Amino acid sequence: MLKKRFLMILSLILVMGIATGIKQLIPTSKVITGDANWVGQQDNIHNAFQNSDIVLIGEVTSHNSYEQNKVVFTDYNLNIEKVIKSNTNSLSYIKVSLTGGDLNGVQYRINKLQMLNDGDTYLVIDEV
Repeated sequence: MLKKRFLMILSLILVMGIATGIKQLIPTSKVITGDANWVGQQDNIHNAFQNSDIVLIGEVTSHNSYEQNKVVFTDYNLNIEKVIKSNTNSLSYIKVSLTGGDLNGVQYRINKLQMLNDGDTYLVIDEV
């Protein structure tokens, strides 16, 4: 009886191990990465702040990824928590667009560019 129970447990462990191994061999999503350079990129945060039109702190409430001209972008909607610098006082939300995103089971990423997360808070420095 004890030997039979031991063999059943051993068989279960082997089946689970094989299933886990097979699952690791099957790709769950495809990742495509690339590089990019932006014109007018600032050397440091001080210059970025000085040359910006808008500086604010906002929380990401939602996002939407889409393809345009064979490039994937993600638009992030942010509720503004604090305006630090702006030409207008009527800001309550802002949309931030980044290159890359998740579309049709594929992750499109630009090296050294981190995507934003819903519910996280970010400092946004931008020129209009």
